[in-house]
Amino acid sequence: MDIHGKKFKPVLMAGAIAGIIAVFVFRRNLAAEASMLGYFGYISKEVLNAPVSATVVTDLFSNPLAGFIYFDFFDIINVALITIMFIPVLYFCYKHDKRAGITGALLIAGCFCFYIASNQTLALFFGRENIDQLNLILLRSDFCFILGEISVLLLYSFGLFITIIMRRLNIFSGYTFAFGLLTNITGLLYFPAGLVIGELRYLAIVFAAPFTVIWHLNIAANLLKYRKTARLSAQELSL
Repeated sequence: MDIHGKKFKPVLMAGAIAGIIAVFVFRRNLAAEASMLGYFGYISKEVLNAPVSATVVTDLFSNPLAGFIYFDFFDIINVALITIMFIPVLYFCYKHDKRAGITGALLIAGCFCFYIASNQTLALFFGRENIDQLNLILLRSDFCFILGEISVLLLYSFGLFITIIMRRLNIFSGYTFAFGLLTNITGLLYFPAGLVIGELRYLAIVFAAPFTVIWHLNIAANLLKYRKTARLSAQELSL
């Protein structure tokens, strides 16, 4: 693929559009907003406050959208969109440092695979008519939780890695670099925070969210910029 030619323009456009959709439509951690659904009658307060069980799953999926949000199904779509957004960025990296490009690709691909493996939403949705099947699925919840934690670790590790590589290779601006650091260092604090504040560690991801929005929008804007110019030399990859 020639980064100086017209054939690369659709890849840049796809990456930019994917980033914008990830920011405004399929955001990660929509389940954190699920409690708000109770105020609109989608999920009863009894269900929201109850531990997950076969009965709770059945009640949640009485409104499929509420169930899909509650069990973070849209996180998978978000990570898929982010992966698409970073494909041209990884290609820029690969053109200047093959090892860095390959390492970044392996990290984001591993993150996506772990996200898929950890999410039980579809299994719960299609098994909701069978209580015994639901109970078997729920028995795997602890294992899926571990896979989910690995996926989060890989996601922010990839983000920090690609942020540093982009800066070293002079891809995009110092502004992009700054918000990449803020996003991914804050997100990675989720893990040590668990040793100090326990369940409140999710606040690290909450605080990382606005930085993530700015970072992803900045990357999308840069991709659109270079789609327009189609001149992607290392000297030009800076706002």
